[in-house]
Amino acid sequence: MNTLTLNALTLNTLTLNALARNRQLYAESRKIYLFALPFAGGSASVFYRFTKWMPPEVILVPIDLDDHWDGDVFDIAVAAQKILCKIAAITQGEKFMLLGYSMGGLLAYEISRQLEQTMTGQLILLIIFACRSPNSHHISWNDMTPEKMVSVLCDLQVGSDSAIAESVLRNNIENIKPHLIACDKYCSSLAEHRIKAPISATSFMGDALASPDCMRGWKQMTHHACRIKTYQGNHFTLFQSNSSHVVSAMVRDIQNAVLPYQHY
Repeated sequence: MNTLTLNALTLNTLTLNALARNRQLYAESRKIYLFALPFAGGSASVFYRFTKWMPPEVILVPIDLDDHWDGDVFDIAVAAQKILCKIAAITQGEKFMLLGYSMGGLLAYEISRQLEQTMTGQLILLIIFACRSPNSHHISWNDMTPEKMVSVLCDLQVGSDSAIAESVLRNNIENIKPHLIACDKYCSSLAEHRIKAPISATSFMGDALASPDCMRGWKQMTHHACRIKTYQGNHFTLFQSNSSHVVSAMVRDIQNAVLPYQHY
């Protein structure tokens, strides 16, 4: 093999390596974030378990609430504003998705509303689990004693293999209560607003807190398409060991949402 041939092969190898590297860099630049939000009294870190399900072009990032609140009063709109600032710093105005379960669904919706005012990015999909729409009738947590709240939360877990012990709920009810009351306040004071992003909403037949009927109200909260899915289960089914079919359906919605932005 002569020198010219060797030089040509070396050049071809370098060219292929450069093309591969450029393709990798381009693919990384096309990645889309999925931000998972916390539920009442809980941490968004619980969503890390779904990382292995995510398509390669999607980066799952759980975001928790700040520990400190001015005047010790938790407010959905204020919390959403703080979370949106964190999201904007990560996405730099690029496209992203939101995932909210229970109270996290209200946070996700409020972030969507504020995003349209600030224009700090583009939401391509809002994913909601077990969260009744703000325009539907909701439980009045504000009128309940801590004991009643614990009782209601225990009833929601009947049949769940990931149930939280009643003693744990009792010990943490003072941390959960402000979040539940904030949900009441947010829904009762919210002016009707349809967001521009599509919504994927999932309800469970045995969920007394966010029944399928209440979940249908999400169709009136967007100008875009709203796909509502209903499965057997309760308020905590998403985190149970037998929820793989529910997670698979969510992943399909994610894949469909990112597909238009993944062409090379």
